[in-house]
Amino acid sequence: MKNIRIIIPVMLGLMICSFILGCGNVTGGGGGGGGATTRLLGISVTPEGFGTVEVSPEGTITAEGRKYANGTIVTITAESDGVHPFDHWGGDLSTLEPNPATIEMKSNLDITASFQHINVALNVSVTPEGAGTIEPWGGTFLDYTNVLLTAEPANSDYVFKYWIIDGSNEGSTTPKTITMTTTRDVTAVFGRSLSYVSKSGNDANDGSSANPFLTIQHGLDIAAAGGTVSVEAGLYTENLVWPTAESNIALRGESSSTTTIDGSGIVDTCIKIVNVAPDQTITVEGFTIEKGYANGSSGGGIRLNSDNVTLLLNDTIIYKNKAFNGNGGGLAVYMYSSNGSTAIVRDCVFSSNEVTNGRGGGIMNGGSYSDNSDLQVSDCTFEYNSASDYGGAVGSYSNSLNISACDIHSNKVTSGGGGGILLSNGGDVKNCVIFNNTAISGSGGGIFDAYNGPVTNLINCTLVSNEAKGSGVSAGKGGGVRTGGSYKTKIINCIVWGNSAEASDPDVWANGFPTIRYSDISSFPDDPITDGTATTDADPLFVNFPPAFVGDLELQGGSPVKSSGTDEAVVPTTDYTGASRTPPYSMGAFEKNE
Repeated sequence: MKNIRIIIPVMLGLMICSFILGCGNVTGGGGGGGGATTRLLGISVTPEGFGTVEVSPEGTITAEGRKYANGTIVTITAESDGVHPFDHWGGDLSTLEPNPATIEMKSNLDITASFQHINVALNVSVTPEGAGTIEPWGGTFLDYTNVLLTAEPANSDYVFKYWIIDGSNEGSTTPKTITMTTTRDVTAVFGRSLSYVSKSGNDANDGSSANPFLTIQHGLDIAAAGGTVSVEAGLYTENLVWPTAESNIALRGESSSTTTIDGSGIVDTCIKIVNVAPDQTITVEGFTIEKGYANGSSGGGIRLNSDNVTLLLNDTIIYKNKAFNGNGGGLAVYMYSSNGSTAIVRDCVFSSNEVTNGRGGGIMNGGSYSDNSDLQVSDCTFEYNSASDYGGAVGSYSNSLNISACDIHSNKVTSGGGGGILLSNGGDVKNCVIFNNTAISGSGGGIFDAYNGPVTNLINCTLVSNEAKGSGVSAGKGGGVRTGGSYKTKIINCIVWGNSAEASDPDVWANGFPTIRYSDISSFPDDPITDGTATTDADPLFVNFPPAFVGDLELQGGSPVKSSGTDEAVVPTTDYTGASRTPPYSMGAFEKNE
């Protein structure tokens, strides 16, 4: 019995000692048995990135966490990122613990530092003012909240164009989700489907017919994709830059005789269409475009320099524009990088445009032989245009050129050739009346067909009273036509009559074995040709010769070239005036006038 009394106190003492020395961490729960010699500390931050936690001592950092000897005293301090204040501790540490907090590592612990979100502002605006709304219309949000933005036009006159978010164009998707990482500035940009411009307008107006804009440029900038800018009669001294983002905009003047874009305010092109969005069609019609000046570049009146863009130029007068050390006094059509532009030009007048140290006084198509731009011209007049180096009226490097039913007269080139037209890479010229053009020190007073590229087809054209001046190897020859090399020129159903050349071959300089068929040539070429089927040198009996006007070159009733041409597939079925041709077709630009 005495021994039992001794054992019980001893056992009780051992149990109390064991509890005091080995029961675990008094600061928090966690894993790890009382017999462990090391403890793990895991630290995390929420929301991630809002702050950091400083740990002292750092311990041994492992993939599992920070490793400490059992019983180590550790201080943890939550530090804000400067924006988001610390809120509380969590995990294995009481939310009521202070910051900094001290813990004793007597078990494995996972502790979270929680930081607060802050309020941030959503600032919204609409341009033009009143053009639409944004939902939600601004407000305050906790940061990192996702907000769904929706742009709504005010009425059918407006179309949503794009978002400007924090100064950057963020596209045209609506609705659009943004994350409120900080204060955000959002503008919804709307465009008008139809804008009006008037000399009595104001660019602060809404662009309606009752409240028009003052400048054409503002009208273009406000226009929505597929929109129209309608310009009232007047003189607008502007140098326009076409919008690069919006597509298929139409610019329409009241009429070419009353609505003028004058580029003389600064030394620059009247209308630049440069590197605009591809795969679109741009329309310009009903204007006089005058006095633009491309200094060291091309296209004094209009410069089309984009990829896969089509320009429809209709019912427009291109007058007294210039290019210096460039090409295309009136219009230049170039590709921007890899895919060519297309210009379709109808019912226009190119008059008194000029190129110095360049080519294509009226129009230049293509900047090099690799340029695959496309020029299609019909029912136009080219008069009094000039170039210092090839192509007084029209010059083309591209292999895609089609000129039909055009009046090309009184143009000149100082050197090289092609007082009327330069074809450097083939093309089609049909139903054109080409007269009184001059190559001052060159060849091809009417047309200069160069050596390069595919076939050139001259079909049902009338070339009269053109002149090639000068002498030497290549000057003063082919007053009407200088043909290209390697059998590439085909002259069919044409009248080439009464032209002059100071050196030789007043009508046709047959360079490179051209084909001349069913044509009236007053002075046949000295050099050989490939095919001379049904050619004649008979007087075609024009209404009036030498001609002062295009109508003088219609045919008299008894003309021997009436019904003397061919009606093969390459021949157009209408004539210069648009009248139908009836077999057997006549030679020249005009069909029978009985």
